[in-house]
Amino acid sequence: MVALREQGTDLVAIWNVYLPSSHSFGGTAADKSPFRRYQQDIGSYPMEKSRGLELHNAVELVMHEQGLDIQGAIDWLERYLAGVHAGFLDNVAHMPSWGEDVDRRVNIYVNGIAQWVRGSDDWTFESGRYYGNEGLEVKKTRTMSLLPPSEGFVKRSA
Repeated sequence: MVALREQGTDLVAIWNVYLPSSHSFGGTAADKSPFRRYQQDIGSYPMEKSRGLELHNAVELVMHEQGLDIQGAIDWLERYLAGVHAGFLDNVAHMPSWGEDVDRRVNIYVNGIAQWVRGSDDWTFESGRYYGNEGLEVKKTRTMSLLPPSEGFVKRSA
């Protein structure tokens, strides 16, 4: 149960929903080339980068820790979270039985974790926070670009 909660948290905070893909990103951070994305930290990275707030984002942290570029960090996160996703499904498949009443309540809890992960993914695209009016298109194509520097937002000073 603890592992499921922690795996669900990782899937929301780092990935939201694991959907296998091959990512593509071309050029430098200033480049407008698209890259595929499937998770909240990857999804928020362009916005946070444009505001100078990327230092707490998993993409940036993996870039620095592993010595990778943006594409390499996204690929690293994809591999990590594929394992988290597989572990979550394995834990669900091997859940012990505690009797009909407890099993029913455990099932409600586990489904709640899964719905939290799924709902967070929908919110990422539909709230307007990361993609404005383009959210449904980004959800469909799972492709977006880095953003130009933003004005009028809280920024980290240089």
